[in-house]
Amino acid sequence: MGKLIKNVTENVYNVIPKPSKPFVDIKRIKCIGGKGGDGALAFSKHGPHHLLGPGLPVGGRGGNGGSVYAEPIKKLNERSDFSTIPSVVTAKHGSTGKGNRIRGNNGEDIILKMPIGSLIYKFEPFGDLENWRNLCDNWTKTLIADFDSTECERVLLASGGLGGLGNNFRYFKP
Repeated sequence: MGKLIKNVTENVYNVIPKPSKPFVDIKRIKCIGGKGGDGALAFSKHGPHHLLGPGLPVGGRGGNGGSVYAEPIKKLNERSDFSTIPSVVTAKHGSTGKGNRIRGNNGEDIILKMPIGSLIYKFEPFGDLENWRNLCDNWTKTLIADFDSTECERVLLASGGLGGLGNNFRYFKP
């Protein structure tokens, strides 16, 4: 009797279809560019004949923050919906500059792959930003991009910040 119940339950589980991932064709995405890195405050060491005050300024600039871009999917067989794109996309921040005029590293850019036929709008908020998710339908929107074919180019959604200046401004132009 135990084997019969076991066989019946195994067959029932094989018949029930597994739920598939839902198809997402509309999505609100908040894009945030990375912040620029801080400039360094550094001074060179003195030689043996100069012993007063700090040395020459040799602080490097901070790296630029990363940007967020969107581009159409080139291959037609790739999954073409928005289920893999997160709701909030933040690019990497730039790193801090270093001494000896060494510049910080730039933040990485993020490229969102959009399906062909996508329309990208910029929402302009108004009034109080509390409960913004419920109020988004009444915001004014501006068309930024229309990916109607694979020949469309990359579109900038959020730009990264500039890196800070180091203290070597006398010797190095930004």
